[in-house]
Amino acid sequence: MNPRSIRFRLAAYHVLLLAGVLLAFSLAAFWGFRRHLTHLVEAQCANLTHQIAESLLANVHVSGADYLRDEVQEHYDPETNNLFVRIVETNGTVVYESGEPHDRSFSPPRVSFLPNLKEPRVEVDAGNGRLVFIRPYTLPQGESYQIQMIASLRPVQNSLEGLGRVEILLFPFALLISAIGSAVLVSRSLIPIRQVIATAQ
Repeated sequence: MNPRSIRFRLAAYHVLLLAGVLLAFSLAAFWGFRRHLTHLVEAQCANLTHQIAESLLANVHVSGADYLRDEVQEHYDPETNNLFVRIVETNGTVVYESGEPHDRSFSPPRVSFLPNLKEPRVEVDAGNGRLVFIRPYTLPQGESYQIQMIASLRPVQNSLEGLGRVEILLFPFALLISAIGSAVLVSRSLIPIRQVIATAQ
């Protein structure tokens, strides 16, 4: 095919246009999937910390700190579920702190009590493969606590790596198919023009 021909230029333009669309779609799918998976981890932490606050921390004056620690360990088992949980008081006293996750997928950060925190706080630390969720909770007696939950982002990263490999693998094939299709379509669309030229000659 002559690079200077109309057929070649139209086919090349169509392929480049489709390649741009495919690339934009792939990037959008990647970032959308990443945001969705990260939101699922955040929602899990929000739900678990809410349960701990309402079912255990709310009655800590009655049940006691030892009961709180035993219940969190028994019902939530943070280490086995690859989570890290820390409950701290206003003065920085640690009421409960779990061990490191069994899969060693992240190192729990040292986070002290954060003053003036009224709403749950989320920090995505992709560099260290972890999501930090902090829920403030104030008892009717006025005492304030913060439940810190750290979750691993390794499953999210593994899923994204798999998606990236699939997109990289499929992109050349999609481009090749589009190039062949473009060449066929352009060739057929130029048939009437060729016939007019042939008749005129």
